[in-house]
Amino acid sequence: MDSRANDIFKFHTHIEYRTELVSQIKSTKKGDRVLLMSMTFEPTEPEIAEIVEALTAAASRGVHVTLAVDAHSFLLNPYHLPGPLLGRQTLPKRLNPIYRHKLALLETIRAYPTGHTEILNIPKRALNIPVSGRSHIKAAIINDQIFLGGCNLQAADWVDIMIGWRDKNFSDRLYKMLENIIHSKHTSRSMAGIDRCLNIDEVTNVYIDSGKKGRSLIFQEALELIDSAQEWLVITCQFFPNSITAQHLLRAINRGVKVEVIYAHPNQHGLIGGLGQHVSILREKARLPKALFKHALNRDDPKLHAKLLACDQGVMIGSHNYVKAGVILGTAEIALLAKDGQLAREAVETLHRGLKQN
Repeated sequence: MDSRANDIFKFHTHIEYRTELVSQIKSTKKGDRVLLMSMTFEPTEPEIAEIVEALTAAASRGVHVTLAVDAHSFLLNPYHLPGPLLGRQTLPKRLNPIYRHKLALLETIRAYPTGHTEILNIPKRALNIPVSGRSHIKAAIINDQIFLGGCNLQAADWVDIMIGWRDKNFSDRLYKMLENIIHSKHTSRSMAGIDRCLNIDEVTNVYIDSGKKGRSLIFQEALELIDSAQEWLVITCQFFPNSITAQHLLRAINRGVKVEVIYAHPNQHGLIGGLGQHVSILREKARLPKALFKHALNRDDPKLHAKLLACDQGVMIGSHNYVKAGVILGTAEIALLAKDGQLAREAVETLHRGLKQN
């Protein structure tokens, strides 16, 4: 079913999104609002530093700026090496220059009367699996403008995709929910472990997973979207979508759907992560048709981070990888689902445009 959703929603590549985000933040004036949530935070990257500078300048002129990043950025660095929160419940007084710089930028924004920054989901126990209990939500609200998708405040060169639209009523609802999460400093507790569905129109919803272990409304909806495909389906993931997801993709192939799985090369995940992905893919190749693996990206291609599921029946875009791993660990996520075939085609076009930009 197609609606007029494609007249409202617009997809952005990773480059287009960050350019538009900075532009809109810079155009804000006193009394306006900006809220930005990200799992990771690496302001040493020039593109990310530009966003942080725009947020700081906005706070300095009286814009209500809220920036929240997950504790992951202080638990593990981009190379999965230990950070200052690993094995601790509070940041130590002495930090190495990289983490000291991150914290100083957050404190600079917070020093303004209209600035608010938080580090979310700091572990309550010293012995804690660092990738468990994370907020994977990536979203931005600038007044009535909403963006959500896969773009973090990190890895600006990774191929990614975001969706944006303007909606006064919905931006107020989403802003209030995300603000409550940020003020509580903990995603699952703020949402009482209950996943939410926020309706936009008759064919479009935004889903938010609370991060309760073993539960994901987004994953459930993603599998149902795969099962609804009749003609074609495209799924992108930084990992090969294995296990339960792969079985639903196999059933789609068996009923005649043209399935295209686009995923990053295992070597893009580092030594340990890459080895795990090689093993996982070999296992899946032993029980799945070769057609599901022919769209894998090469080792020299840019890293794919986009989380897109599109078919002739609709499109889902957000922060979820559409695999079971994050569900088991307990991960807060956000995603938009639109039962609109035309919008799905536009999403795939944007993805391919992003692949060509790097």
